[in-house]
Amino acid sequence: MTTRPLYSLGTTDKSLARRKLARLNALIAAGHDPLDAIDTANAPERVKDYAEAWLAKREAQGIVMAADERRNIERHVVPELGHLPLCDVRPSHVRTILESAVREARARVICTIGIGA
Repeated sequence: MTTRPLYSLGTTDKSLARRKLARLNALIAAGHDPLDAIDTANAPERVKDYAEAWLAKREAQGIVMAADERRNIERHVVPELGHLPLCDVRPSHVRTILESAVREARARVICTIGIGA
């Protein structure tokens, strides 16, 4: 009978646990020490990592808007919040990005129709 070590993934969220387990397996497969790998795998998930996994899932599902979603997230969200752990994102962060995107869209419309020129 063989035994397998148990590692706490530090979450009860199944989708987050799957992502952490995939990270842990990849680190161990790359030759990292399992005890060091678990520390890395248990690090807080960053916005950019979560967004990439979410976008990849949307694309795999064949969602028509996935390309637009990717462009908007890469243009507006990742530069501002990509480095933050998900648990540190606050409503004010989201509000700031949304307001910035609206300002940018308005500026594009004004330039396109020539208002104020």
